[in-house]
Amino acid sequence: MHSHLNLHPVLLLVLLFLVFGGSCNFASNGHAAFARSQQAAMRVDHFNVELLRSTRIGSFKTLQSLDCVPHYFYERELTDLTPFGIESGITLSQGRPSAHHESEHLFINGKTYGRNTSSWENAPANDDAHPDWVVLSISKDPREECGAMKRGAGFGYVAYDKVLKSGKIEYLGKQRINDHKCNEYHVTFPDRTYVESTICLGTKDDLPYRVIGDDWSATYGYDAVERLSDPGANPQAP
Repeated sequence: MHSHLNLHPVLLLVLLFLVFGGSCNFASNGHAAFARSQQAAMRVDHFNVELLRSTRIGSFKTLQSLDCVPHYFYERELTDLTPFGIESGITLSQGRPSAHHESEHLFINGKTYGRNTSSWENAPANDDAHPDWVVLSISKDPREECGAMKRGAGFGYVAYDKVLKSGKIEYLGKQRINDHKCNEYHVTFPDRTYVESTICLGTKDDLPYRVIGDDWSATYGYDAVERLSDPGANPQAP
């Protein structure tokens, strides 16, 4: 026996509206979307972020990896100055700044390490370059950030507590970030001044995949953090 499903054209249009229109309404409810995202982020214990910033002085790229089990943080900052940035940074004592500068910070096994290239084109005797890892007094312990993640207060560059408490959220549409489909929202909330950003939340996992500020953008990834070895376990020979 063969059966055929014949739908009236009007009924078919209604069904299509419910399917696609309901999907749009689901995404356009900004506060509900961020509430789901907050819950999803609270279950995450690590992330990787690429932060890009561009100004008249130069372009700045920061790569960050955070892991809460156990606490680990790595950050690499790359700076490329524009001709204006170089001219603006000239000093009588140090001369011209380097057009390209790199620095790294690492928190592992309870200690913070750092290393960096020279800040100066022709470094004098008191050069600030540290090509090898050295212990730093300023801690990069991610404990506070991990606590904020578990409480649902924040997640890197997403302030869930402030967005959900007093934020204005406007649905902008769908995007694709590194092969991940996401719903994009324009978000504003008061925080000393008025903070404004554009945030894209994954359609499958509700996690943030990109945050855009006035002159910067942060792109998230959730692959396992690739940990560096502990410099303290292999000290440099004198």
